[in-house]
Amino acid sequence: MVLPRAERETPEGSIEDLLTRLLDRGYNGTAGRVVGAIGESYRSGVIETRLNDLTAEIARLGDERITAQNPVFRALVADIVEVLK
Repeated sequence: MVLPRAERETPEGSIEDLLTRLLDRGYNGTAGRVVGAIGESYRSGVIETRLNDLTAEIARLGDERITAQNPVFRALVADIVEVLK
């Protein structure tokens, strides 16, 4: 379910908003490519760790779809936002 704009926690137009909207609409592959592209620019430190965590989480979920509310995904997005500031 896609939340109306008023119920969203993320600023419209932010990387958080983009990734959340992609996952909410079922575009997991596209969201993964966006995260991967960001990760390519920051292949060390916390982003690399969070990407590895997300890869493990996706494997753990198997056929279950990852959501924007997933704590591992949220941790990655929060760190991406900090790095991109």
